[in-house]
Amino acid sequence: MKGISGVSGAGPIFHRTLERTHKSKPATWFPKAEGIRRVTIDTRTSKKVTKDFDPKFVVSEWLSAGKTIPSAIPSDYDENGRALLPPAYRAWFESEQNLRRNKLALDPAAKTTVPLEVNRPRN
Repeated sequence: MKGISGVSGAGPIFHRTLERTHKSKPATWFPKAEGIRRVTIDTRTSKKVTKDFDPKFVVSEWLSAGKTIPSAIPSDYDENGRALLPPAYRAWFESEQNLRRNKLALDPAAKTTVPLEVNRPRN
């Protein structure tokens, strides 16, 4: 099968398999686990926001029982509604890679007091 990709080779086979399977048994969703709830999150700050927040910046996520996400507060944003970033992001914010200048701003009042650290999975 030279020159065949997954889209042109495996994809159609997988599609036909699922079509045949669901002729006799309809597709269903898994039951929702107990304690799981939906939260609306601002994609710029990763903080919880209300459902009436600007839809351009939100995503709805599932949150497991016992987990909490801090809620966004007015001081997380500037007067133009841009999410404020701590000074640790200054180099990126001022670089050409930042394509979100109209959605983000540097927080002029914030001070860098905790050094950044790289987190990795525990063995």
